Amino acid sequence: MPSTDVAQPTRPSRRRWNAVERRALWRCINRWCNENGVDQFALPKFKRAKCTEFAEEIKEDCAARGEVSNRSATSVYNQIKDALRKDDPKVPNKRILDLFERAEEMRVIIARGGHVSKEERRPKAAIKVPGDDESDDGLEGPATDED
Repeated sequence: MPSTDVAQPTRPSRRRWNAVERRALWRCINRWCNENGVDQFALPKFKRAKCTEFAEEIKEDCAARGEVSNRSATSVYNQIKDALRKDDPKVPNKRILDLFERAEEMRVIIARGGHVSKEERRPKAAIKVPGDDESDDGLEGPATDED
């Protein structure tokens, strides 16, 4: 008698974001925060159009560094969204989580009528990107997946 068990279709495994792609995303976020302000950095701000723009910028940034990236708007959005779910300091998206937390603190200060300097609100590098001149935080060396 033939088996009635139905095999579950396998989903192709998704390629993990590498350090070059992640750093490219951080640069996109840095440009966005410089234009809009760190206090505006919140998940609802990242609609499909913005994530599509980021995906294209990531592809260009990676290509300039000799890497190929095929990240989609959905993949970009998921990287940003997933940062909010994780609180493990070893998680690659920890820098995005830290920025979300800083943005929330800044919104509270502003709502209370407190002062936030222009340099704090619109920095060149809201997320420190190792190896970038304006944001180098002492983490030099080749890009690794743990950055």
